[in-house]
This record gives sequence, C-alpha cells and structure tokens, in this order.
Amino acid sequence: WAGIGTALGLPLATIAPAVLLAPVAIFALLAVFLPGARRAIPSLAVALGGIATAVLASHLHVAVSGSEAVTPWIGGALSLYWLGLVGAAVVGIDAIAPAGVLTGLITVIAAAAAVIPLLAVPLLGTGSVTGAQSARLLPALVQAQAEAEPGIGTLVLTAQADGSLRAEITRDAGTTLDETSTLVTTRSQVRKQDAALVELAGNLASLSGYDPEPALNDLRIAFIVVPEVPDAATGPQASVRQRTSEALDATAVLTPTGSTPLWEYNGLAASGAAAPRPTTIGIAIPIAQGVVFLLALLLAIPTRRRRRTVRELGPLEADPADTFDEDDDA
Repeated sequence: WAGIGTALGLPLATIAPAVLLAPVAIFALLAVFLPGARRAIPSLAVALGGIATAVLASHLHVAVSGSEAVTPWIGGALSLYWLGLVGAAVVGIDAIAPAGVLTGLITVIAAAAAVIPLLAVPLLGTGSVTGAQSARLLPALVQAQAEAEPGIGTLVLTAQADGSLRAEITRDAGTTLDETSTLVTTRSQVRKQDAALVELAGNLASLSGYDPEPALNDLRIAFIVVPEVPDAATGPQASVRQRTSEALDATAVLTPTGSTPLWEYNGLAASGAAAPRPTTIGIAIPIAQGVVFLLALLLAIPTRRRRRTVRELGPLEADPADTFDEDDDA
C-alpha cells in the first residue's frame, strides 16, 4: 500500500488497510452486544492474548546477531490474534441474520482487497525478501575441501554497521537452518570456546604479533572469509572490513586466494587435530525426538476394535431410548 500511495500521491500505507479491515473489527466488537455473545467472548479473549503476546515478544531480546538484537518472531502471536478476531466477527455476522449473508460477503471482499498488494509483491519483484542468486553458502573452494575432509571449519568475519566485527565458525559447506539451535544461540553465558573465538578473531583483525596457529588448530579452522559489505555501506563498516583484510594479508600463516575475500590456512592437515566429537546435547536431542515420535506412533495404532452389544428385550422390557435405527451399528 505504501508503493500505491506514493504513485497516487495519497497516504494509503496505513489508511487503506485500516478502512478495508474495519468491518472485521466492527463485527467482532458488536458480537459482544448481540445474541450469542457467550460464543464471541472466548474468541476475543484469544485475540487479546495473541496481541498481548506479540507486543511482549517485540520488546523481548533473547539473542544478538552481530550488532543487532534478535526478538522472537511475532508472526505466530499475530496469527492467533487474527484467528480470535475473525472468530468473534463470524459470531457477530451470524447474529444479524438474515442480513448476515450480505454483510459477511462485504467483509470478506474488503479483507481480501486489503491483502491484494501483498500478494502482488512477489509477482512484481518489489519485495525486500527475494530468492538468493546462488544457493552457495561459502566459496566453492571451501565446499570442495569440505567434501574431501569433513569437519573442517571456516571462520567468517563480518563487519557490522556500528563498527564492530561479528565472528562465527561454520563447518563443512556452511550452517543451514536445521542445524541451528535456539538453546545455543540464546545462551546467557560465554562458553570457553566462545572466549577462544573472540580472542582469535580480535587478533586476526588487528596488526599484532599474535600467533594464530594454536587456536586455528584447536578450532580446526582451515579458511577465513570476510564477506563484502553493501555498496552503500560507508564509515565504520567499510573501514572495519578494510582493516580486517589488511591484517589477514599481513598474517604469515594465511594465504590469500586471489581477489576473493578468502584466506586459507594450510597448516591444519599437518596438525593432526582430531575432528570435534558430538556434544551431549547433540546426541540427546535426536534420541529424545525419536522417543517422542515412537510414543506418538504407538498411541496412534488402534489396539482392538470395540463392538456394541445389543440385547434383545421383551415387550415389557423395551425402552424407547434403547431402540436402534436400521442405520445404527450392531
């Protein structure tokens, strides 16, 4: 709606959705005062719980991603809010029958019109979320080496907009979504390996006499990547990346790979370091998931078939409530 408003010279970004969704809100509120209010109140309570959860989640910082705080996703809470609101609106529309058919149709058409621009965004290619140009998470050299030697790590040093430097280690061809853990990313205490990573990244990004070989061998890091900053990025972010690249070029044990933002450490193969072993949590989580799946599967399997026994009664014993139709199971 913001793009349409800009083209027409009208402030439609907030006015248009509010006007088109107003019938849903009106009928949801009227349902409290119309016949059947007992059915609408639980739905409004669900809506209130959903919007309260969304507001609370938007102010709850559970993790950090570089220099930015990360909050829980509020999409689920907003879906719960709309579910309750729509449920109450349906009760309100049903209470004003026979006019409910026409008003319900108008409400549905208006609500559909409110989301039409969102449905058109992917088709027009104007959305801020687009498909990746390449499925490659790391340079091709890293992926090829990972196939030959599983378990090697790549240190990714990403310059942040506030002048800080984000450091993370990815294994093999890169970290995917199903390999991330909320338990790890939202931890409140710094682990020993985190402190070692911070020390290594800070010294690699600065010109010093620090010897990174022991840390690189302990963490099994074979490559270091410094991603490019956006073309529009200036100031601290660009200067931090430039300083980091110059410091890596000056490190004797690292070999730059042409003009790509990739440096290779060749001493890892000779170090004889063993591949990292799975952690206790990494072993326990798949086992727990398997147990839950097995229990759910066992509960879903029927154990026996229940049959209803019909006893033939005499004329004096017959009860009208016990009679069966021809379609009833015997």
